[in-house]
Amino acid sequence: MAGVLCGAHASSALALAGTTSAVNGAEGIGLSGTVATFTDGALLLACTTASSYKATVDWGDGSTSAGSVGQASTALLGACNYTVNASHTYAEAGGYSVSVTVSGPTGAINTGVRTATITDAPLSAAGIDFSATKGTSFTTTVATFADANGLARPGDFSATISWGDGSTAAGTITAVPGGFAVAGTHTYSATGALKVSVAVHDIGGSQISSAATATVVATPTVTPPPVTAVPPTTKPPSRKPLKLGLSKPVLARGGTVVVGVSCPSAAHLCRGRISVTTVANAHSKVVGLRKALVLGTSLFIIPGGSKAELSVRPKQVVVGELRRAGTVGVSTSASSYDAATGQSQTATSKTTLRLTSTT
Repeated sequence: MAGVLCGAHASSALALAGTTSAVNGAEGIGLSGTVATFTDGALLLACTTASSYKATVDWGDGSTSAGSVGQASTALLGACNYTVNASHTYAEAGGYSVSVTVSGPTGAINTGVRTATITDAPLSAAGIDFSATKGTSFTTTVATFADANGLARPGDFSATISWGDGSTAAGTITAVPGGFAVAGTHTYSATGALKVSVAVHDIGGSQISSAATATVVATPTVTPPPVTAVPPTTKPPSRKPLKLGLSKPVLARGGTVVVGVSCPSAAHLCRGRISVTTVANAHSKVVGLRKALVLGTSLFIIPGGSKAELSVRPKQVVVGELRRAGTVGVSTSASSYDAATGQSQTATSKTTLRLTSTT
């Protein structure tokens, strides 16, 4: 039965009185709990049921949502106390003004404004070693990073690459499975092993650095052999085309899987895919490892007559499970086509690698 309020409180909008609760949390992580409390006069027989009230929460970031009203106490001849519970996820860190509006049989109030303090979600990063040739411009991925904020996008970050030779440049950030990648373009003027660092900055204030090693080699000097006259009736020796091939996958630092691909010189280009998965173990104590999980996939296209090292880095979110799984499956496929002869080549490779000593 609905409650009856005493005296003037039964008909006056001033019967309602309340306060907004403090809100604290981190960006991208859902918040849930009590956002306000209020009272409604003094009861005569019983308090008004909680369902008789409606609550709306203004979260201060341009969004509103309905709150759930619950009855906190029903002391005889005392004030009727209620709570407002709600949930929300802030996309970015900062301070937000939160207010709650309550309406009921005796009127409506705004419980006041309190500040929601939302902190920046933590970042994690890892550098990626690479090789370059002196005097030759190159573009490569130098680091990967992850944000605990599941709503983060590439535009939320900036990155600065220190190339180890005294120069710095802004990095290009793209989304990849499990997080983000930082790439840059550079030309080294000297050879040697250089320390490369990447600083990632979040617009919310968080920042993190990663380190990698760049191995710079000299550009080889090629001296052409002397030209000798060839009799008109003598055909030039035919060059044996490079065969399509895949090297055996190996593990690099941080669990990165690297596979070498050689592309036939007669082909315009080669294309294919590298995929790394956990090895299904129906008896594993870890539920996530009872079936195969795709840790990373890379599509590649390389020009004809070239060799390339292709790599896939497992998702950071499953590194802990990988240590217990101990193994991953590496599947690689490549194909090429020679338009002049109409011939094509294919190569495939499937290998199981142990991770216990590398991750």
